[in-house]
Amino acid sequence: MNQIESNASAEPARPDVSIIVPCYFEEGHLAASVAEIDRVMKNTVWSHEIIFVEDGSGDGTADVIRKIVGEADNRRAVFHEKNMGRGAAVVSGVREARGVIAGFIDIDLEVHARYIPDAISYITDMGYDLVVGKRDYRIHFGPSSLARHALSSIYRRFCHRLLPIPVFDSEAGIKFFLRDRMLPILEKTQDKGWFWDTEMTVLSFMEGLKVGEFDCLFVRRMDKKSTVRVVRDTFRYLVSLMKFRRRIAKENPELMVRYHARRGNAGLEDYWKGEGAAFSSIYKSGALSPSFIVRKFLDSRSEKLLEYVPGGNAVLDIGCGGGENLLLLADRFARLYGVDISEAMISAAKENLASVSREKTVELKTASIDSIDYHDAMFDTVMVIGVLDYLDDLGGSMAVVRRLVKKGGVAIVTAPKKPSPFGFLRSGPGAYIKKHVFNLPPIPTVLSEKDLRDLCGRAGFTVEKLDSIWSTMWIAKLLAKD
Repeated sequence: MNQIESNASAEPARPDVSIIVPCYFEEGHLAASVAEIDRVMKNTVWSHEIIFVEDGSGDGTADVIRKIVGEADNRRAVFHEKNMGRGAAVVSGVREARGVIAGFIDIDLEVHARYIPDAISYITDMGYDLVVGKRDYRIHFGPSSLARHALSSIYRRFCHRLLPIPVFDSEAGIKFFLRDRMLPILEKTQDKGWFWDTEMTVLSFMEGLKVGEFDCLFVRRMDKKSTVRVVRDTFRYLVSLMKFRRRIAKENPELMVRYHARRGNAGLEDYWKGEGAAFSSIYKSGALSPSFIVRKFLDSRSEKLLEYVPGGNAVLDIGCGGGENLLLLADRFARLYGVDISEAMISAAKENLASVSREKTVELKTASIDSIDYHDAMFDTVMVIGVLDYLDDLGGSMAVVRRLVKKGGVAIVTAPKKPSPFGFLRSGPGAYIKKHVFNLPPIPTVLSEKDLRDLCGRAGFTVEKLDSIWSTMWIAKLLAKD
């Protein structure tokens, strides 16, 4: 049973803000930190109360809390008979809170109390239901501090891969929220330890709360011994993470699918917009470069293009990159068009095709496949090389291609082949190698021969030729049906 203590002689007016302070072995700095919180809040327009939750410390923390509570009417305390964990401590405090807005802050003030008014303003002025600190780290260069920072970064990346987390830093030790909106969320939380922070953030997002974040500086205190046990708590984090992921995937599978599809597409788009321009350099990589094997693959693909692409008046290359394919086929067409989502790639294509543009019509512009504004049946040939690999709506994309190709015209498309001897590079450790050795993004789309034929048939094409490059990529010559 939890024990509750207060110094108030009568029920005080409801405060604007309740600040919950979970405490576990905090006697050395507790009084000074509380004084700092009070100093900050007295300079704001909001009334406040402080609720301490003593979570079964084995030192003198409980005695310090009793002394502090006795010094002011706006302080109360909850005492756990035994250690229940960080999450359980915060939940106990929120249940006792009377403020319209409630929140908590780690009492070591590694994120300083000066950020509390910022958090509150996000709720009162910007309409957020929950706000989370986004920590900018100022760390000491000691082995322990660096190790904790590295593990925290790895954990954060891992969480974002597995869970629909709407903020950068779900583990930040400062969060504020509308109490009445948060109470039903807290009843759904199951973890009682450190993972609770991530759990409540994700559940809030899933329940439709408006979740935001604010910038704050994190300064590691070297005068305080951390209660975090790196190996033990990291293991518990990972176990809790996997259990929670299975739970929400079961409870709301559609949300998980939408989240990961959206995240994957956003990440791929960021890659091609940001780093994609470097892809053109692979065409020139030397034998000693890690990318040389990718270059040899691209050379094989170019040979197939020369075999598959007929001549004509106008050609469009969707996802033209640095213009390498247009340059390869320039002597077969009078008018060359290229689109790509990367401005940097379009700039590279303009440079590569500068000499051609003096003799032929060359038009290059930034566009995604679903925003191409050329008129119907404008092109003799449309190339979609290395693009379907990264698209979500394959049917819609192929419909765009069909719209642009004149009757009797040709489309050349490629797609990752299933199965493939290089399939191990598409997931697990192989995907890591692909990203960090070859600097290539993951491929979310793979197609069997039947998948590809069905896709092209539904779009209004007949497959005239179909082959594979290195047994890992389909290349198809398609004829537009009348």
